[in-house]
Order: sequence, then structure tokens, then C-alpha cells
Amino acid sequence: MSILNKLCNSNLIDNHIMWKYLSILILAVAITARIFQFIFHKDLWLDEAMLSAALYEIDFSDIFFSPLPYTQAAPFGFLAVIKLACLLFGYSEYSLYFFPLICGIASLILSLKIANKIYGGGGGDCLSCAFVAICAGSLGLIHYSTEFKQYGIEAFVAFLLTYIYVSGKNFKIFSLFSVILIFFSNTIIFIIFGFFCAYLYRNIYNLKSFISKNFLYILVIPFVFIIYYLGYIRYQAVSGFYEYWDNFFLPHDILSYPKFISEVLLDIFVGYTPFGKTRVLPIYIHFYIGFILAILQLQRYICSLYCDPSYCYTS
Repeated sequence: MSILNKLCNSNLIDNHIMWKYLSILILAVAITARIFQFIFHKDLWLDEAMLSAALYEIDFSDIFFSPLPYTQAAPFGFLAVIKLACLLFGYSEYSLYFFPLICGIASLILSLKIANKIYGGGGGDCLSCAFVAICAGSLGLIHYSTEFKQYGIEAFVAFLLTYIYVSGKNFKIFSLFSVILIFFSNTIIFIIFGFFCAYLYRNIYNLKSFISKNFLYILVIPFVFIIYYLGYIRYQAVSGFYEYWDNFFLPHDILSYPKFISEVLLDIFVGYTPFGKTRVLPIYIHFYIGFILAILQLQRYICSLYCDPSYCYTS
């Protein structure tokens, strides 16, 4: 973090125009790379082929209350959008990859907007550019922007909810988007809960008023998720998934943790680095620390807008 501070105090780092256009340039290159991947796409690999076969063989009426064939699972919204695209434009790799491509590009645009909200202004522009570069070069985000799997869409909905929160939108807007996005991500409920806690913290000094004004909007999220879970998600939990994902859960034996961290946890983080390079992990760790500190600073600023100044935490 001290290195970042020294950099951000230099005249070069304070060059707002340079960092702004550099961020846009990085974004343009990243979008071009994703479009190139879409046009000159690879063939479907086994997992994609099985999911596409499952999508081709089932009707919309058969999606609920039963697992997908070939030990596959994906959010209903993801399947519905691509199924509709295939019915309109025919079954091809382009139809399968188009929705992930759009979400991949949208994630990049949101990364710039999020960075500007958190870091924008003064020396923070260099951090905005760094954040955009990390998202643009992330091996996972590049790969899943043209992959017939739901993971690129999962990333997009996470970016979207993050942007809604950091831009200071009220909880009603957040709730309405959350209800829609639940159908596009099986994991978004955890992110929603995290941001719900953040909204509670933002309104810590007028908590009763916040809950009373948003009571129905608070209830509608778990209500919709429970219905979705009972009608769709729980039927996808077949034994094959338990066997595959078992190694990714925290081990019960404390002596197994060094192996788990080195072989599983760090390997997961490597997937978020540009081109999967392990040696850049320390840079990422420093950046994430700076990201968290910037979030806290933003929280204080938002608090000053929404709370009684005499009660806000400003120290």
C-alpha cells in the first residue's frame, strides 16, 4: 500500500487526462480481443457440448422441477435467453456465445464505472486505470466472455450489483435488480446478502426508518429466491456435483490446510490474474487492500450524504 501511496503522490500519477484515456484504451483493446474471440471462436469442448445438447433437447416447460441431462446445471435466466436466441437465429456457436460476449463487454464497462466511483479524482485515477487493467486482463473474464457456461454472466451480475451500490442508489432499486438477477446467477444470493449488510451499515444511525421504508423490498428478495430454489435450483443438485466440488470445500483436518491453500485456493486466485501468472499475486494482494480502504473511504462519503452529519463517523 505504501508503494501505491508514493506512486499516487507523483506528478505523473496526478495526470488525470492521461489515466482517463489510458483506461479507455485498455478497455477498447480488451473489448476488441473479446470480439475477436467471438468471431474466430473455438469449437465446443465436452462440458459446453453436453450443456448445449441438454438445452437443445428440452423445452421451456421441462426446465423446472427436474435436473438437466448429462449432469449439467445453469441458471434459468441464462438458459432461457440462449434458448430464445437459438430459436430465433438457429443453433450455432455464435448463438451460444453471443449472450456471454455481451455480458463480458458489459462487465468491462462496469469495471470502469466502478473504478471511477471508488477511485476517481486526483491521484486515484491511476488506481482506476489499474482496476480496469486487472479486469481487462483477467484470464477468467477473458475466457468466459466466449464460453457457453454461466460464469461470465455470474461475473456480470456481480459487477452490476457492485455498481448499483457504490453509485449510491437506494435500496428499492437494488432490490428490484436483485430479484431479476437471481434468475441469472445461482450464487448471487450471497452477494446480495453482503450488500444488504452494507446498506444496513450505511443506514446504521436511522436503521428503524430504513427497515420500515424498505420492509417489502427486503422481504421480496428471499421470497423470490425460495420459490426459485424450490422450483429449480434444488433439482440441479445431483450426486455428480457433490463429488466434483468436494475438494474445493475447506478441509476438516487442520493439517490439510497448507495443501489446500497451495493447490486449491491460490490456484483459484491465479485464474483472476492476467494470463494466469502466479508471480503477480502479491501485486493483487496489495491492490485488494487498497480497494478495501477505498471502499471504506467511499462509505464515509456516502454516510455524509445520507446520515445526520452530527452522527456520522468521520474520523
